[in-house]
Amino acid sequence: MADTFNLTAVFDKASYAPGETMTLTVSGNVTGSTSKPVSATVNITADDGSTSSLTAASSVSTTSDIGWKVTAVSDTDGRTWTIGSDNHSASAAA
Repeated sequence: MADTFNLTAVFDKASYAPGETMTLTVSGNVTGSTSKPVSATVNITADDGSTSSLTAASSVSTTSDIGWKVTAVSDTDGRTWTIGSDNHSASAAA
């Protein structure tokens, strides 16, 4: 199954003067899910001794948070962005 990205990116200010440091922070979470098939066989015995079996199938789905990090930032003016040590932010000169 596909990962689900529940992330938002925001600048620390609404506007900047030339040369100011702009900081972009990403927050939220990423969840990953897996699905594993499972089946069960049920043996049946009738009162007269005859037997049969039934099979039921389903799956077990697990969803959990998984780690994530900012790996690159690009903008319309071609600035060079530096990714923060927390891997969840980046900064560049305005």
